[in-house]
Amino acid sequence: TISWETLNEGSGSSTCARPYEQSDGREYFFPHTVAVRVPMSEQDWAKIQEAAKRAAAKLEATEVQVMQNGPANHDVGFYGPAGLFIKVSYGGNLVVTSSTGCRLPRDQK
Repeated sequence: TISWETLNEGSGSSTCARPYEQSDGREYFFPHTVAVRVPMSEQDWAKIQEAAKRAAAKLEATEVQVMQNGPANHDVGFYGPAGLFIKVSYGGNLVVTSSTGCRLPRDQK
């Protein structure tokens, strides 16, 4: 059984990064969630990475960036339009983090 913890509450909203810094857009960072000291086989990691890839593709986050990819040491991000991303990593702890990318708030539409 995996027990998830929230490491932070996310960032709420912040101004957008380049090239959108002059826009009225905002970027929201979701809370980092972590499962501490989770044993994971390479087959388990492959399933998690594939699930993250499918979820990210639904948001058009199809650009893959692999920061680490070794036994029990993985860090993969799926990036999409305007800075949107979903990242999963594992190095003894399983971590999931994400951002909406630059979006106009409802009151700006």
